[in-house]
Amino acid sequence: MRSDGRRTRSRRRIGPVSDEDLKKPRRSYRPGVEGLEAMRLFSGLVTAPLAIPAEHGVLPDPVLDAEATHAIGSPIDSAAWDAALDQALRSEFFPLPESESGSSAALAEAPADAEAIRGGLSQLDRYLSRSWARAGLPPQKFDDCTQAVYLTLLKQLGRPGFDGLMAAVGILGIREVFSRDREEGATFFRAIDATKKRAQRERTLRSLDDGLDAPPSESRDRDACEDLDEAIDLALTPREAELIRATLAGETPAEIADRWGVAPKTVSNEKTRAFQKLRSFLSSSDSLSELAS
Repeated sequence: MRSDGRRTRSRRRIGPVSDEDLKKPRRSYRPGVEGLEAMRLFSGLVTAPLAIPAEHGVLPDPVLDAEATHAIGSPIDSAAWDAALDQALRSEFFPLPESESGSSAALAEAPADAEAIRGGLSQLDRYLSRSWARAGLPPQKFDDCTQAVYLTLLKQLGRPGFDGLMAAVGILGIREVFSRDREEGATFFRAIDATKKRAQRERTLRSLDDGLDAPPSESRDRDACEDLDEAIDLALTPREAELIRATLAGETPAEIADRWGVAPKTVSNEKTRAFQKLRSFLSSSDSLSELAS
């Protein structure tokens, strides 16, 4: 203290920093975490009864006004606060990379937005219509083929997964979501290829089965189709005949395998052997016909 009665301020020592000073823990400032912790403490003060020192029986136990408590906020249990703090810590120390935060997988898991779903469906409708046109399918078949692709995706993904995928398409675009390197992209393109082949086969078979007043060339084709059907019954076993007819009707090996309960590779091998038997039978029949004539 100075002679005039005023206190003297203690001056901070200025000098080199010692090893002990370096070892002292420094407090890091994290606004998000500390804000949650402050709200947690405040919530505990609001929900707890006020402690007022007084003689026993002089003051009644304080009761909080229900409306005031509701205005401040409903009490939140400790588990909820711990979960919120844990989420804040993880988001601060382990932030999600930007490349993953907007990925199609993350968007597909998030709740689907109705507007994004409509946008995704609109993009896919236009894309699939162009695919059917390039495949040479008639325009009246576009809607049926598009619905067939959607049905395949619904079976593979389920409704929530389908909606999430459509929302991802609406936000990111088709090229970002449907890549052949990803599972959902491979499923999408397989569905398109299978639908194209089925529609093309149906178109071929329908052209062979046109009305009775068909021109002579179409009549010959229809007769050839009937001869082929008869040859299938004569040359093949019932299982092989069913396999060939299902293939001509547009079914894929995977669909036949699912119906039979076998592996698709088994169906492909049986189909190859059945076609070889049928080809051999038809060749021998043609030779016998030539000899008979």
